[in-house]
Amino acid sequence: MRVSSFDAENFRMLKHLQLKDLRGLNVFIGPNATGKSAVLEALHHLLDSTQIGFTREIAFRGSPGNTTHIASDVVLTADDIGGIVEDVAGVAGKPSPPEGIVKEYVSGFPDRITLTYSGVPPREAGTGLNVGRQVTVDSRGLSDAIQKSLRPAVRNWDTQNLNLSGNVGQSVNRYLPSRTLYLPVHRGVSAVVQVGRPGKPTPAEVGRWVHRARVEKLADFDDYEALISRLLAHVKGVVFRTGQNDLRWGFGEEGLPEMSSADAWSSGTHHLGLFAGAFVFLPKGSVVIAEEPELSLHPGAIRKMMKEIHALTDRGSVQFFLTTHSPVVIEGLDPHSKDHTLWRFSRNPDGSAAAARCDTEGQVEDAINSLLRP
Repeated sequence: MRVSSFDAENFRMLKHLQLKDLRGLNVFIGPNATGKSAVLEALHHLLDSTQIGFTREIAFRGSPGNTTHIASDVVLTADDIGGIVEDVAGVAGKPSPPEGIVKEYVSGFPDRITLTYSGVPPREAGTGLNVGRQVTVDSRGLSDAIQKSLRPAVRNWDTQNLNLSGNVGQSVNRYLPSRTLYLPVHRGVSAVVQVGRPGKPTPAEVGRWVHRARVEKLADFDDYEALISRLLAHVKGVVFRTGQNDLRWGFGEEGLPEMSSADAWSSGTHHLGLFAGAFVFLPKGSVVIAEEPELSLHPGAIRKMMKEIHALTDRGSVQFFLTTHSPVVIEGLDPHSKDHTLWRFSRNPDGSAAAARCDTEGQVEDAINSLLRP
């Protein structure tokens, strides 16, 4: 999947903000309190949740009189649609549809959906309103759009066997979070792990995946170990220690006789260990939403990590949304010939967020210089 647009009204600092033609790598820069994190938070809710709590405080400048609205268009690939169909069949306990039926589903399924939260926040402080996410196609409900898009013969098969149109909403609600990873400023890897493959590499689950990968000798584990060694030259491998009631993991490091456990890592090692797990584990078509990937990292380590991010972007494997205050993160951005874009955030006179796309080399260079000016 791929997020192609973002629109917000009356959400935190976003009085009215639109971002169009989003790319594979989207980097947001600007001073503090200009709305960058608010966009990431909204994207997280849109992709990773089925409801959001609206409060007086969520509205722009604490004024709940107007409707709060956040929305994104999401483009689905044939693999995404096939995954949604497989999910419906699996939950229903039925075999996968015949190949011909799946192709008909894919050809008739809308390739673009709109995710929306919309509601009026309550006026009284301390109260809340739970708002459910809407999934629509050209302002129509997704189930209705699918039902009308299927050919009569396929619609008849679907009614008798799978009922895709009736169950697609729940399937989309399961599918989108499985392809979304949100990394806020506060993040870390759990040192204590259990056997089991995580649904996605959230900070607490990376260790579980690495443990199972090693126990079962999954090919991804070799990729993870190799990537960690590239990002952290002093790390020679991933090590496990069995305790009485748990299993801990860490790194084998040059010059150290014992394992460097994850609960004793530096903050920079935590960040790199987590990002490396995400890079290796995330399925194709995932979206990573990350605040300040440069946190606690030496410029050389940032460059190595951004090299991996660029490679995933160039392959079309993962879409990234990054906020940053580091000029190193912006190095190598090429909005002209690659799937990159840079958005420069600022504040309007009324305190709301504004964002301008940097399209020319001069605009990108000036944006980088803005991070170096006092």
